[in-house]
Amino acid sequence: MVRALVIVALVACAMTTLCAGEDAKPEDQEMKTGEKTQRRPNDFSHPDVKVTAMIPDYLGKEIPAGEEVEMLVWFSNQAPAPMNIHGIFAALQSNMDSSRFIQNFTPRGLNLVVEPNTEASISYKFRPSEYLTPMPYRFFSLIEYSDEDKQRYFNVLFNETLGFGEANVAFDVELIMTYLLIIGFFVGCGYLVYSCVAKKTMKSKGKKAAKSDEPVPHEENEWLEGTSARKSSKKSKKEKAN
Repeated sequence: MVRALVIVALVACAMTTLCAGEDAKPEDQEMKTGEKTQRRPNDFSHPDVKVTAMIPDYLGKEIPAGEEVEMLVWFSNQAPAPMNIHGIFAALQSNMDSSRFIQNFTPRGLNLVVEPNTEASISYKFRPSEYLTPMPYRFFSLIEYSDEDKQRYFNVLFNETLGFGEANVAFDVELIMTYLLIIGFFVGCGYLVYSCVAKKTMKSKGKKAAKSDEPVPHEENEWLEGTSARKSSKKSKKEKAN
Protein backbone atom coordinates (compact mmCIF):
# COMPACT_ATOMS: atom_id res chain seq x y z
CA MET A 1 0.00 0.00 0.00
CA VAL A 2 2.82 2.39 0.93
CA ARG A 3 4.64 1.55 -2.30
CA ALA A 4 1.49 2.30 -4.30
CA LEU A 5 1.12 5.67 -2.58
CA VAL A 6 4.76 6.48 -3.30
CA ILE A 7 4.28 5.64 -6.97
CA VAL A 8 1.16 7.80 -7.20
CA ALA A 9 2.98 10.68 -5.55
CA LEU A 10 5.89 10.32 -7.92
CA VAL A 11 3.53 10.25 -10.87
CA ALA A 12 1.89 13.44 -9.67
CA CYS A 13 5.27 15.07 -9.19
CA ALA A 14 6.40 13.95 -12.63
CA MET A 15 3.25 15.34 -14.20
CA THR A 16 3.80 18.65 -12.44
CA THR A 17 7.40 18.76 -13.62
CA LEU A 18 6.48 17.96 -17.21
CA CYS A 19 3.77 20.60 -17.30
CA ALA A 20 6.10 23.19 -15.84
CA GLY A 21 8.89 22.15 -18.17
CA GLU A 22 6.83 22.89 -21.27
CA ASP A 23 6.77 26.61 -20.43
CA ALA A 24 10.36 26.85 -19.21
CA LYS A 25 13.25 27.90 -21.39
CA PRO A 26 16.17 25.51 -22.11
CA GLU A 27 18.65 27.72 -20.33
CA ASP A 28 16.44 27.67 -17.24
CA GLN A 29 16.20 23.86 -17.32
CA GLU A 30 19.94 23.26 -17.65
CA MET A 31 21.40 25.44 -14.92
CA LYS A 32 24.98 24.44 -14.20
CA THR A 33 27.20 24.87 -11.18
CA GLY A 34 30.74 23.90 -12.12
CA GLU A 35 30.77 20.61 -14.05
CA LYS A 36 27.72 18.97 -12.43
CA THR A 37 24.20 19.38 -13.73
CA GLN A 38 21.75 20.72 -11.16
CA ARG A 39 18.63 18.57 -10.95
CA ARG A 40 15.25 20.19 -11.20
CA PRO A 41 13.17 20.24 -8.01
CA ASN A 42 10.89 17.35 -9.03
CA ASP A 43 13.33 15.47 -11.26
CA PHE A 44 13.85 11.95 -9.89
CA SER A 45 16.04 10.65 -12.73
CA HIS A 46 19.77 10.02 -12.73
CA PRO A 47 21.66 12.52 -14.93
CA ASP A 48 23.79 9.77 -16.51
CA VAL A 49 20.90 7.46 -17.38
CA LYS A 50 18.94 7.75 -20.62
CA VAL A 51 15.79 5.79 -21.37
CA THR A 52 13.57 5.57 -24.43
CA ALA A 53 10.38 3.61 -24.98
CA MET A 54 8.05 2.81 -27.85
CA ILE A 55 5.08 0.60 -28.76
CA PRO A 56 6.30 -0.78 -32.12
CA ASP A 57 3.15 -2.63 -33.20
CA TYR A 58 0.91 0.42 -32.92
CA LEU A 59 2.95 3.35 -34.16
CA GLY A 60 0.40 5.91 -35.33
CA LYS A 61 -2.43 3.39 -34.85
CA GLU A 62 -5.20 2.92 -32.34
CA ILE A 63 -4.49 0.39 -29.62
CA PRO A 64 -7.29 -2.23 -29.48
CA ALA A 65 -8.86 -2.72 -26.08
CA GLY A 66 -8.78 -6.21 -24.64
CA GLU A 67 -5.56 -7.23 -26.40
CA GLU A 68 -2.06 -7.63 -25.01
CA VAL A 69 0.23 -4.77 -26.01
CA GLU A 70 4.03 -4.79 -25.83
CA MET A 71 6.14 -1.76 -24.96
CA LEU A 72 9.89 -1.90 -25.56
CA VAL A 73 12.27 0.03 -23.27
CA TRP A 74 15.94 0.85 -23.87
CA PHE A 75 17.96 1.68 -20.76
CA SER A 76 21.39 3.30 -21.25
CA ASN A 77 23.70 3.59 -18.24
CA GLN A 78 26.46 6.17 -18.82
CA ALA A 79 27.29 6.43 -15.12
CA PRO A 80 30.59 5.09 -13.69
CA ALA A 81 28.68 2.68 -11.44
CA PRO A 82 26.14 -0.08 -12.20
CA MET A 83 22.40 0.56 -11.99
CA ASN A 84 19.86 -1.94 -10.71
CA ILE A 85 16.46 -1.78 -12.45
CA HIS A 86 13.61 -2.64 -10.07
CA GLY A 87 10.47 -2.42 -12.14
CA ILE A 88 8.24 -0.76 -14.73
CA PHE A 89 4.86 0.77 -13.95
CA ALA A 90 2.12 2.00 -16.29
CA ALA A 91 -1.41 3.41 -16.14
CA LEU A 92 -4.09 5.08 -18.20
CA GLN A 93 -5.17 8.56 -17.23
CA SER A 94 -8.01 10.75 -18.34
CA ASN A 95 -7.02 12.89 -21.29
CA MET A 96 -8.86 15.83 -19.71
CA ASP A 97 -7.77 15.33 -16.10
CA SER A 98 -4.32 13.80 -15.51
CA SER A 99 -5.09 13.23 -11.82
CA ARG A 100 -7.85 10.77 -12.75
CA PHE A 101 -6.57 7.24 -13.30
CA ILE A 102 -8.70 5.08 -15.59
CA GLN A 103 -6.75 1.81 -15.32
CA ASN A 104 -3.63 0.76 -13.44
CA PHE A 105 -1.71 -1.95 -15.26
CA THR A 106 0.11 -4.79 -13.54
CA PRO A 107 3.68 -3.64 -12.79
CA ARG A 108 6.60 -5.78 -13.89
CA GLY A 109 9.13 -6.42 -11.16
CA LEU A 110 12.77 -6.65 -12.23
CA ASN A 111 16.16 -7.24 -10.69
CA LEU A 112 18.31 -6.34 -13.66
CA VAL A 113 21.79 -4.93 -13.21
CA VAL A 114 23.08 -2.70 -16.01
CA GLU A 115 26.83 -2.22 -15.92
CA PRO A 116 28.51 1.15 -16.64
CA ASN A 117 28.54 2.26 -20.30
CA THR A 118 26.15 -0.50 -21.34
CA GLU A 119 22.55 -0.72 -22.49
CA ALA A 120 19.66 -3.06 -21.80
CA SER A 121 16.39 -3.68 -23.61
CA ILE A 122 13.29 -4.60 -21.63
CA SER A 123 9.84 -5.75 -22.71
CA TYR A 124 6.77 -4.62 -20.79
CA LYS A 125 3.34 -6.01 -21.68
CA PHE A 126 -0.01 -4.60 -20.63
CA ARG A 127 -3.64 -5.29 -21.52
CA PRO A 128 -6.19 -2.44 -21.76
CA SER A 129 -9.58 -3.46 -20.43
CA GLU A 130 -12.01 -4.79 -23.03
CA TYR A 131 -14.65 -2.56 -21.45
CA LEU A 132 -12.61 0.57 -22.14
CA THR A 133 -14.59 3.26 -23.95
CA PRO A 134 -12.99 3.88 -27.36
CA MET A 135 -11.41 7.33 -27.10
CA PRO A 136 -8.00 8.97 -26.54
CA TYR A 137 -6.34 8.41 -23.15
CA ARG A 138 -3.06 9.57 -21.65
CA PHE A 139 -0.71 6.62 -21.32
CA PHE A 140 1.74 7.15 -18.46
CA SER A 141 4.64 4.85 -17.61
CA LEU A 142 7.85 5.05 -15.59
CA ILE A 143 10.84 2.90 -14.69
CA GLU A 144 12.40 2.57 -11.22
CA TYR A 145 16.09 1.90 -10.60
CA SER A 146 18.82 2.53 -8.03
CA ASP A 147 22.57 3.05 -7.88
CA GLU A 148 25.19 1.26 -5.80
CA ASP A 149 24.32 3.51 -2.82
CA LYS A 150 20.69 2.27 -2.92
CA GLN A 151 19.51 5.70 -4.02
CA ARG A 152 16.23 5.32 -5.91
CA TYR A 153 15.58 7.00 -9.27
CA PHE A 154 12.63 7.23 -11.64
CA ASN A 155 12.46 8.01 -15.34
CA VAL A 156 9.28 8.72 -17.24
CA LEU A 157 8.92 6.36 -20.21
CA PHE A 158 5.62 7.51 -21.64
CA ASN A 159 3.46 10.51 -21.05
CA GLU A 160 1.48 10.78 -24.27
CA THR A 161 -2.09 10.76 -25.50
CA LEU A 162 -2.83 7.58 -27.42
CA GLY A 163 -5.94 6.46 -29.24
CA PHE A 164 -7.72 3.32 -28.04
CA GLY A 165 -10.22 1.50 -30.26
CA GLU A 166 -12.87 -1.14 -29.80
CA ALA A 167 -11.94 -4.62 -28.73
CA ASN A 168 -11.54 -7.15 -31.52
CA VAL A 169 -14.05 -10.03 -31.46
CA ALA A 170 -12.17 -13.07 -30.26
CA PHE A 171 -12.66 -16.50 -31.82
CA ASP A 172 -14.47 -18.35 -29.02
CA VAL A 173 -13.68 -22.03 -29.60
CA GLU A 174 -15.96 -23.24 -26.82
CA LEU A 175 -18.93 -21.30 -28.18
CA ILE A 176 -18.33 -22.63 -31.70
CA MET A 177 -18.10 -26.20 -30.38
CA THR A 178 -21.35 -25.75 -28.47
CA TYR A 179 -23.13 -24.60 -31.62
CA LEU A 180 -21.68 -27.52 -33.58
CA LEU A 181 -22.88 -30.01 -30.95
CA ILE A 182 -26.40 -28.54 -31.01
CA ILE A 183 -26.50 -28.63 -34.81
CA GLY A 184 -25.16 -32.20 -34.79
CA PHE A 185 -27.83 -33.26 -32.29
CA PHE A 186 -30.68 -31.95 -34.44
CA VAL A 187 -29.15 -33.40 -37.61
CA GLY A 188 -28.85 -36.80 -35.88
CA CYS A 189 -32.45 -36.69 -34.71
CA GLY A 190 -33.61 -35.77 -38.21
CA TYR A 191 -31.60 -38.64 -39.69
CA LEU A 192 -33.13 -41.17 -37.25
CA VAL A 193 -36.65 -39.98 -38.04
CA TYR A 194 -35.93 -40.16 -41.76
CA SER A 195 -34.49 -43.69 -41.39
CA CYS A 196 -37.58 -44.93 -39.52
CA VAL A 197 -39.96 -43.44 -42.07
CA ALA A 198 -37.93 -44.86 -44.94
CA LYS A 199 -37.96 -48.37 -43.42
CA LYS A 200 -41.74 -48.32 -42.94
CA THR A 201 -42.23 -47.12 -46.50
CA MET A 202 -40.01 -49.90 -47.86
CA LYS A 203 -41.90 -52.57 -45.86
CA SER A 204 -45.28 -51.40 -47.12
CA LYS A 205 -44.02 -51.39 -50.69
CA GLY A 206 -42.62 -54.92 -50.24
CA LYS A 207 -45.97 -56.25 -49.03
CA LYS A 208 -47.81 -54.76 -52.00
CA ALA A 209 -45.27 -56.21 -54.40
CA ALA A 210 -45.68 -59.69 -52.83
CA LYS A 211 -49.46 -59.57 -53.28
CA SER A 212 -49.20 -58.56 -56.91
CA ASP A 213 -46.93 -61.56 -57.67
CA GLU A 214 -49.72 -64.11 -56.79
CA PRO A 215 -51.46 -65.72 -59.84
CA VAL A 216 -54.75 -64.12 -60.69
CA PRO A 217 -57.65 -66.52 -61.50
CA HIS A 218 -58.58 -66.45 -65.14
CA GLU A 219 -62.17 -65.73 -64.17
CA GLU A 220 -61.09 -62.44 -62.76
CA ASN A 221 -59.22 -61.57 -65.94
CA GLU A 222 -62.14 -60.15 -67.84
CA TRP A 223 -59.86 -58.81 -70.49
CA LEU A 224 -59.18 -62.47 -71.60
CA GLU A 225 -62.81 -62.98 -72.66
CA GLY A 226 -63.03 -64.22 -76.23
CA THR A 227 -59.39 -65.25 -76.46
CA SER A 228 -57.77 -68.68 -76.78
CA ALA A 229 -56.39 -68.31 -73.28
CA ARG A 230 -59.92 -68.08 -71.92
CA LYS A 231 -61.01 -71.22 -73.81
CA SER A 232 -57.99 -73.23 -72.62
CA SER A 233 -58.71 -72.27 -69.03
CA LYS A 234 -62.28 -73.52 -69.33
CA LYS A 235 -61.10 -76.83 -70.81
CA SER A 236 -58.64 -77.37 -68.00
CA LYS A 237 -61.35 -76.76 -65.44
CA LYS A 238 -63.66 -79.33 -67.09
CA GLU A 239 -60.88 -81.94 -67.19
CA LYS A 240 -60.21 -81.38 -63.50
CA ALA A 241 -63.89 -81.76 -62.74
CA ASN A 242 -64.08 -85.08 -64.62
